[in-house]
Amino acid sequence: MSDQYIFVNGVQIFKRTCTNGRENKWCYGHSLGGWTGATGSPGPTGFTGATGPTGAGFEGAEAFNPGNASGYMLGQIVTHDGNTYLVNTNYPTGIPGSSPDYTLLAERGATGVQG
Repeated sequence: MSDQYIFVNGVQIFKRTCTNGRENKWCYGHSLGGWTGATGSPGPTGFTGATGPTGAGFEGAEAFNPGNASGYMLGQIVTHDGNTYLVNTNYPTGIPGSSPDYTLLAERGATGVQG
């Protein structure tokens, strides 16, 4: 299992080999998940630590394909119509944005003015 984590609604998601055998997908961690605790007190001011490494991003995200949806597993990240979704259940049904089997993670922004 990798040490790459994100939190969605207080639930830990981690990058590892999913139960469907595909490598490097974002997967829901039942044993690692849970509620987020209270925020701790602020640390001391005036100290600057080293810059951390660049995050992993959503390397396992893939464009939603209705023909592949029956193979999506809990925790898979998919994109659809410019939005990014988390799959909430193994073998989801419906279309992201209209099915409760998908949670919106990032919504497409408005089109900017033409230059």
